[in-house]
Amino acid sequence: MKIGIIDPSLREEGHHAYFNRYLAELLRTAGIEVLIADFNHTLHRRYEKEDFSMVNVADALPTKRFSALESSRFVGLMVHPALAAFYRDIGKKLSATDVNIWILSSYDVYTVPFICYSGIRFDHTIPVVHSLKHLRGKIRPWGRSFWVPFLLNYNLSRSKLILYLAGDHEKFFKRTGSKNHRLLIPYNTVSEDLIDVDNRHRMHERFRICTLGIIRDDKDIPSVIDVVGNHDDIDYYVGGAVARGLDADYEALLRSHSDHGGNIIVNLNYLTHQAYHDEIQKAHFSIIPIMNKYEKNVQLTGLMIDSLVNKRPFIGPDIYPLNEWVAKYDVG
Repeated sequence: MKIGIIDPSLREEGHHAYFNRYLAELLRTAGIEVLIADFNHTLHRRYEKEDFSMVNVADALPTKRFSALESSRFVGLMVHPALAAFYRDIGKKLSATDVNIWILSSYDVYTVPFICYSGIRFDHTIPVVHSLKHLRGKIRPWGRSFWVPFLLNYNLSRSKLILYLAGDHEKFFKRTGSKNHRLLIPYNTVSEDLIDVDNRHRMHERFRICTLGIIRDDKDIPSVIDVVGNHDDIDYYVGGAVARGLDADYEALLRSHSDHGGNIIVNLNYLTHQAYHDEIQKAHFSIIPIMNKYEKNVQLTGLMIDSLVNKRPFIGPDIYPLNEWVAKYDVG
């Protein structure tokens, strides 16, 4: 059996590249042959070694070429002829492979044109639901806020299997009357051989905390900087690529610390997989300053899971999913 993985929302920054690899490794562990669809050889450049079959399906990332999808509904409509041509060509390349089932490793606004124009059959896709943000729209028959949730939920209803990442997603599927087969998969796992390995020697000699991952407005890093700036005995490391459209004042504050010699260390660049995990292990705690968007969207945060994988506790606000993991497992 051979299964394909395609990420309609692939980005160079963030967790996308390594989540796709993680899915491929899970499938391979189960003895399943995998083909990964790549855009502009992005995944090929990100993976340290080439140990999966890959097919490059486009010379550009859709998230860069069609960023208008993330703006107004009127601009979004104007790009659809180009979207149709883009995804029809991708559909032809996918059809030329020996893969019948495609896992959609992202499920958001970019998935809609892929499904509509590529020619891939609904019942030949397996969506991976990361959050409920794009599945709950406003009841009005115009604009993206209606049609994106409608089409995404319609695709869910036709897919034979749904994969999801947060336990609370199951409540949503039950409320909507979904009758698909559904499977909760762990966001990240660690080999049993590594569970008992003591890595405390990797901690920095000074007390160190960190916030890692893509830098967005829904992470209140400035508040943490304000507090830690008054405590010279604590180092605070901030690392990650800057998201498009980040508030100018927010970015200026971070950049003012990027070449500062004090206890605030800011690196506004994409961290490789290895560098990301190295920085977690250097820290004594991870700081996860997320806002209530995560709770509202029933969305996991990768830094929480990756901190636990690296045996580091986290500090964050009393919102889902952080509070659930603190209450259940006493890890923050």
